[in-house]
Amino acid sequence: MRLCWFPDNTVLCNFAVVDRVPLLEKVLDGRGRWTEAVAHEAEQSARYLPRLREVMSLGMLGEPIAITDVEEIAAVDRLRRAVFGGVASLPTKHLGEAETCVLITMRPERGRGRWADRCRGRP
Repeated sequence: MRLCWFPDNTVLCNFAVVDRVPLLEKVLDGRGRWTEAVAHEAEQSARYLPRLREVMSLGMLGEPIAITDVEEIAAVDRLRRAVFGGVASLPTKHLGEAETCVLITMRPERGRGRWADRCRGRP
């Protein structure tokens, strides 16, 4: 199985702010993926970091992956609250992290996934 990388919005923003989105594309080498929540976060962040739009225009992360299965949705909410400290009053806070975790752990057909929540020269 091919190894996939799931960068979170912080990683995307970090590459955008230092004008290195093409470097991220090269490092991901067609193996980058993201969830709908991370794509939404990036879209919101692009208002402040216009270079982030390159992530979307280059298509380096593919189509955002949707979480639609009821068991996965419940798992996302449990993780968002219990692991990442999400609260009911802020339903999208830590949603990207929780969705990514569920994809990597509950969908073996996604291939071997790795979460890139920070980069030290490589994801």
